[in-house]
Amino acid sequence: MKYRDCLSFSPVSAALLLWVILANCSGEVLMEHDPAPRQVTVVIPETVMIAPSVSGYGTLSVESKLDIRAPVEGRIIDVHLREGDRVEKGDLLVSLENDQLRIRRRQTEAAVMSAEAALSLAGAREREGQLQAEIRILQVKKGRLLLELEETELEQLGRTLRNKEDLFSMGGISEEAFTAVKMAYYRKETEYLNSEIDLAMQIIGYRDRDIIDAGFDIPETEGEKHDLLTYINTETERAEAAVARSNLRSAEAEKEAVEYLISQLRCVSSLSGVVAGSSFEPGEQVERGDLLMTVFSEEVLAAPFQLTGQELSMVEPGMPVTIHLERYRDESVAGTIYQVAPFIDPKSGMGLVKARIANPELDMKPGLYFTIQVQTGIPEEEVTLVKSAIRETEKDSGVVYVLRQNRVFPRVVRLGKDLGDTRVISEGLKAGEGVVDRPMPDVREGELVSCRQMPRKDGDEPAADQGPGNPEGGEGVLF
Repeated sequence: MKYRDCLSFSPVSAALLLWVILANCSGEVLMEHDPAPRQVTVVIPETVMIAPSVSGYGTLSVESKLDIRAPVEGRIIDVHLREGDRVEKGDLLVSLENDQLRIRRRQTEAAVMSAEAALSLAGAREREGQLQAEIRILQVKKGRLLLELEETELEQLGRTLRNKEDLFSMGGISEEAFTAVKMAYYRKETEYLNSEIDLAMQIIGYRDRDIIDAGFDIPETEGEKHDLLTYINTETERAEAAVARSNLRSAEAEKEAVEYLISQLRCVSSLSGVVAGSSFEPGEQVERGDLLMTVFSEEVLAAPFQLTGQELSMVEPGMPVTIHLERYRDESVAGTIYQVAPFIDPKSGMGLVKARIANPELDMKPGLYFTIQVQTGIPEEEVTLVKSAIRETEKDSGVVYVLRQNRVFPRVVRLGKDLGDTRVISEGLKAGEGVVDRPMPDVREGELVSCRQMPRKDGDEPAADQGPGNPEGGEGVLF
């Protein structure tokens, strides 16, 4: 980061710097009388690549949890697994019994049998109705044929009666003979009229107008008309069969519901994990909805943490995170953000973020304290300095004591991100400059100090004039 000569300081920083300068100016006369230069520790600011990030903290929690609740009221027969036991998917956890469900099972079984019998009876009636409709159609045909025959016979008798009437008027036959012919005609006429009425009664429901009233068109062929008339005249039987089928489905559904509730008396786990706790013992009575046991998965854990509103806008699901479990393991754990709160808590001004971490060894437990860091951008070069070399005056500024030719000079610097043991120096210091570590409170500006050459990393050359003094024969850090 480039060094800017002109810095803006707060009143507190300026006052502290002025005090340091005045104090050291008042002691210049005494420096000539000091018996020996003060020995100091020198640290060198380093340039490191630091990615922009946000951080938080929290405690690990479970991501997947299963609450086993009583499906119905009943009595606990056995608790098969206890707190801390490993659970596989499908394992039996708790067994219950309920006498009322056993009774309801027998009742539903009887109801199903009764509904099946009713459906069978309705089906038989429907088939019988179809046969009766076909018989009726044939009877109508027969009635029409008989009516045509009687009409022919009546016409024949009518001709005979007219002939006899002519003969009777001419005296060709006796009155008794004419009367007998006339009575025969009247009887046949009555029979014809009765047959006509019978046919009219039989054809009701089988007429063309009945087809139209039922909402159908008149079929073109005799066979189609026969089938349609049979269908129309068995509507009642079909409705009875439909009701019977509906009753059977209702009874079967009730039976299935009871069987399901009975199956739920054997409480099994739908999740692999560990038993977190059980609430009841064998012999105890439970109500519907009572919590019997809790199971959670340890294979994947959640790491919930809070971020400010500004920080929350910098993260999104899918971002990688680095999690450190303090006092538990030295190495960090990688994870991924899977949930970002869509709102900010108005009271705290924070939003919830959740990361997911794999736990294949099952060694991490819910409740462990963690710190978390989320990289939000591309790494950049930053100057860093150990915190012990900084006198912090405000949250974002401080004073360091820079060495130039074995003399100490205070300098106000602007502080950046806190990295734990070190702090980013955003303004006021360059990498390679020598800085007094743990400066004494009475150190004076321009004071001559004693130090030896700092050890260099990777064969770097010693710092130039602006670095710390380098007396001959130096090795290591002078204290």
